[in-house]
Amino acid sequence: MTHFEMYLITRLDGVCTLFGGLLTAGLTATIIGGIIIAGSSISCSKEQGAREGRVGRRMAMWGALTSVIFGSLLTLIPTTQDMALIYAVPAIVNNEDVQALPPELAKLARMKIDELLREGEKK
Repeated sequence: MTHFEMYLITRLDGVCTLFGGLLTAGLTATIIGGIIIAGSSISCSKEQGAREGRVGRRMAMWGALTSVIFGSLLTLIPTTQDMALIYAVPAIVNNEDVQALPPELAKLARMKIDELLREGEKK
């Protein structure tokens, strides 16, 4: 693994935060657009209501589009912790030294994992 790959992995949480903010902005624009559309039907003049309705529809459309795009990207981009697991688990599993561990050690590890799981269920 290169230094650049390590840098990118550590920046993944920041990318997720950025996409989360953009998703929030898109959802906000969609809601505000919906309010404008609803308000334009109550407007005093028909011309002003039509103009406000167009603005509201555009705002709602772009907000919804932004929400879908950044929501999808937010789902697909792993966090730093996820990426560490993606790199570390295969390296550990494919390591010959780990595969040669005695069965007693594997049994001890399973017992400890079961114990931790039971403690987690109690909380």
